[in-house]
Amino acid sequence: RDRWLEARTHLGEAIRSRPDRFDRTWTSKSRYAMDWFYPVLCGVVTGDSARDRLEAGMDRFLEAGLGCRCVSDEPWVTVAESCELVVSLAAVGRTERAREILEWLFQWTDDEGIFWTGYQFEDEEFWPGERPTWTCGAAVLAADALSGVSGAADLFTDPLVE
Repeated sequence: RDRWLEARTHLGEAIRSRPDRFDRTWTSKSRYAMDWFYPVLCGVVTGDSARDRLEAGMDRFLEAGLGCRCVSDEPWVTVAESCELVVSLAAVGRTERAREILEWLFQWTDDEGIFWTGYQFEDEEFWPGERPTWTCGAAVLAADALSGVSGAADLFTDPLVE
């Protein structure tokens, strides 16, 4: 257990202070939203640093009234990425902003209330034309993170960071 905790600590330090170590042999992934908010979502970047990190990417990834872009230079938003951003915002205490974004996402459901994967806003169509269970799962996690209904509601919002 001690070795695992030590490795976890070292990995967190590398993600926070040496992100260049993770983008060395391939094209940079910085255009993907998950590269922006996953360090907050997984609890490696917390507090003021996390709030600053999220705020710094809002203009690049968030489409007002639509959701979070999956890729900064592509004209689509995805429900799952948006929900993960919601959880990340909740983790840093930005719950009002998180609720606002979550509310936007209900426009991306079908007649039965099932979420589409995403929306391509230049072509004004659902993209891709799928409604996967994992997208709905991300929505459940986001709603729970904001409402605290289940015993797992703080799974991502109260990380065990050393």
